Amino acid sequence: AYERPDYFIGQAGAVLDGAPHDLVWRKHPNDHEYAPLMRRNGDVEGTGHNSVVRAPNLVDDWIVYHGRDAADPLDPQVEQRTMRIDPLLHTTRCLITTGPGSTELDAPARPQVSDDFSGAELDARWDVREGRVHLADDRVCTTAAERTRLETSAAASAYVAEVWMRV
Repeated sequence: AYERPDYFIGQAGAVLDGAPHDLVWRKHPNDHEYAPLMRRNGDVEGTGHNSVVRAPNLVDDWIVYHGRDAADPLDPQVEQRTMRIDPLLHTTRCLITTGPGSTELDAPARPQVSDDFSGAELDARWDVREGRVHLADDRVCTTAAERTRLETSAAASAYVAEVWMRV
């Protein structure tokens, strides 16, 4: 089925006025118009089964999907679709993408500051301002009995932060 011209990725939207399962979802742009987010082109076919993911920089969105090189002979005995990724942009009314792409792109942007805490000690970027910490199992550990404050710095015009914490 994925080699057919009507195999595509569509999109729907809803007014955010409640829980996701209570929203009224509508096909974009309407129920009677064919305007897929992504469909086959001269280079790629079988675009489908997608996920929208956030880049490691916590800002950019990407669409991850499968597709097949249209120039390759079709072999029904072999899975020929490969995972692909393209930037996904938001407008005020819908999502848009340049995909499906057939050329290599730069990888999604990484964060300016990150640490997986996999070393034996905190590296020099971190300053323990209060409390005591140690690293274990790729985590920063402290005792619940004392207050702890770590700091690091980086120059940027804007910041987005994601912290995974278990208390």
